[in-house]
Amino acid sequence: MSIARIGSSTLYTLLVDGHVHRVQLESAKDSYEVSVRGTRLVIGTSRPTRHRQSTVIDTPVISAPISGTIAHLHVQEGTRVDKGALLLDIQAMKMHNDILAPGAGVVRRVWIAEGSTVAAGQRLLEIQADLTPGD
Repeated sequence: MSIARIGSSTLYTLLVDGHVHRVQLESAKDSYEVSVRGTRLVIGTSRPTRHRQSTVIDTPVISAPISGTIAHLHVQEGTRVDKGALLLDIQAMKMHNDILAPGAGVVRRVWIAEGSTVAAGQRLLEIQADLTPGD
């Protein structure tokens, strides 16, 4: 499972078992409100939460969450990206699935090209994390 924020909004992409879901997540003092396809869930927390931005990427390698065709590649080796930046989109079953940067960094490797077919789990990009404080 992985989750990535879409820009600075309350929208996120959630990858679970190879399926991409778009969810809206809003936090309150002692709960989270999660909206998925019009269904709203309230999840309570046992203690107040503190939010912080992280610039560290959990894994430098971005893999395909689903099988499909690379419809658009928005970066190349050497491109600096911010957290949530659109890296590429994969077309599968006539739907486009945006792949977003999980953190700030620099694209170091690109293993695919526009128009190429990828399998779920296949390596797409490698991003070197930007560890500069304050980003």
